[in-house]
Amino acid sequence: MSSRWKTAARILVAFLLLMGTWWLWVMRGHEGRTLGRLIDARVISQAHHCRLLFSTGHFRENRHVFECAAGDILDADKGGVAFHPVDFENENHARFFAERIRPLMDGCIQPPVDWKNAVVCNGEGKGLLTEVFTVKAGSRCFVVLDVF
Repeated sequence: MSSRWKTAARILVAFLLLMGTWWLWVMRGHEGRTLGRLIDARVISQAHHCRLLFSTGHFRENRHVFECAAGDILDADKGGVAFHPVDFENENHARFFAERIRPLMDGCIQPPVDWKNAVVCNGEGKGLLTEVFTVKAGSRCFVVLDVF
């Protein structure tokens, strides 16, 4: 094999190693980092059973949808975020939810959420520029983290 081919093979191997490292760091570590945000913001407990269902991105402004057990969400009296029911009579609250959160959830949750019977609450993540929503629909509980 000529030295030109050896050099090309080394560059190809280096490129593949770099791409593999990027994939592990960014893609595989993404769920752990976003769950870490929820733990640090005192939204969910350390011993959680949450799983990431969908994420809009890996950089600055993004939204994440998690399915959690109802007991994973920290109560305000235990140092967690204070959640309040979304006031759908308030035009700003209703529009924000209708434009950002509901389409996100409708696109990734099957079977779809029965919005007429769902209980939707929101709070501000401690130490983060975020809005956090909880959606309780029947026996399922979802947490939506909206980072801006």
